[in-house]
Amino acid sequence: MNVRRQDTLDDFRGAREVHNRTWRVGFRGMVSEAAIESQLRPTDEDALQSLREEIASEPGYYGVAEVDGSIVGFVRARYGGTSEFVEGIGGEIVDLTVDPAHWRNGIGSTLLGAAIDGLPPMIDGISAQVLADNDRGRSFLEANGLVHEESQDATIGDESYSHVIYRVGLEE
Repeated sequence: MNVRRQDTLDDFRGAREVHNRTWRVGFRGMVSEAAIESQLRPTDEDALQSLREEIASEPGYYGVAEVDGSIVGFVRARYGGTSEFVEGIGGEIVDLTVDPAHWRNGIGSTLLGAAIDGLPPMIDGISAQVLADNDRGRSFLEANGLVHEESQDATIGDESYSHVIYRVGLEE
């Protein structure tokens, strides 16, 4: 496995394909089909170019995991323009997704570590939001040292679902 910063539209396309597969497989039974459909992302060149520009404009880290030349996971972390639940001088894991065919192989932990390492030293903690019913995601965050600190509702598509906020302080 190779984890690196993204650098091509093909990297973004691969990450979007992983995102879409994960929503179709990993969230089936947790949220409605309409909610899943609302989270699927386009992979056409215009959409990928827009994503590239969006990520280039935000301070943070965007990396991909590659196995045998294929993107199997990605992470997007930022420390500017973060969600309301981010405290202090904190960073946020906006998205951390691994292709379901590669779950439990250490890819997610490696991506999380790369994202944390890619943030500047001034960042004093990192937060992540996960669906409350996502036991797999919650276990992953807890295994990587993040602590459940609060719950809140968030909208997926047109529906409200309970989410939990996890945080961990970062030491220099």
